[in-house]
Amino acid sequence: MLRFYLFRHGPTQWNIEGRYSGRQDIDLAPDGVALSKQWHRLILPIPFRIFYSSPLKRALQTARLLIGLRPIPISTDDRLIELDFGRWEGRTFRTVRESDPETYRAWRENPLTHGPPDGETLTDVSRRMADFLRELDHSGGTIGIVSHVTPLKVLSALLLNLPVTALLRFYLAPGGLIVIDRLSSGNAILRTFNLLPEPGPFLHHLTHETF
Repeated sequence: MLRFYLFRHGPTQWNIEGRYSGRQDIDLAPDGVALSKQWHRLILPIPFRIFYSSPLKRALQTARLLIGLRPIPISTDDRLIELDFGRWEGRTFRTVRESDPETYRAWRENPLTHGPPDGETLTDVSRRMADFLRELDHSGGTIGIVSHVTPLKVLSALLLNLPVTALLRFYLAPGGLIVIDRLSSGNAILRTFNLLPEPGPFLHHLTHETF
C-alpha cells in the first residue's frame, strides 16, 4: 500500500485577501508559518520516505517546515505548480466576477475547456498531474506532497478514479490535509479530506475561494 499525505501550502497574504494566486511566487503569511509548524509536531511519528513539493516558495516553505530537522528528502516538481490564472493573477475574486462576468461564468461552468484569459484549463492541470502520478514510485510506504488547491484536487480525483470536476465541490483550506491510500489492487481509499490541526486565528480571515 502507498499512503499519500497531500498538504495544501499554508495561508499567504493573497489567500487572506481573496486574490488569485497561481504562478506568482508568494511567501507564507505568519499564520501560514504557524500552521505548518503545528502540522510538523503532529506528523513527527509518521515515517515519510520522501516529500514532493511545488517549487513555489509558499509550498516549499511549507514542506521544509513540515519536515523540520528530519532527514527526509524533498523533490521539487514543476508539475505541482498551481493552475495558471493568466490575466486574473493577483486580482480579487470579486473584481474578476464583476469585471469579466462572461469569461468567469464560462470558466465556472466548464473549467475543463475554459480557463482564465491567457491561463490554463483544468484539463491542462489534469494532464500534468497524470504524468506526475505515472512517474511516482508506487512500491509502498508513505509520501508527502505539498502543492496548491487545484493540483491537489485533481490528483485526488485521479487516485480515486472520480471525475476531476467532482472534486471542485470539496473545499480545501490553505494548510488543509488530504490522506489517500492506494492499495496493491490499484484501488484507492479516501481517509480524510481538508483535515486541519487545531484551528488558528488565520481561519477567521479566509474568504471563499474558487477551486
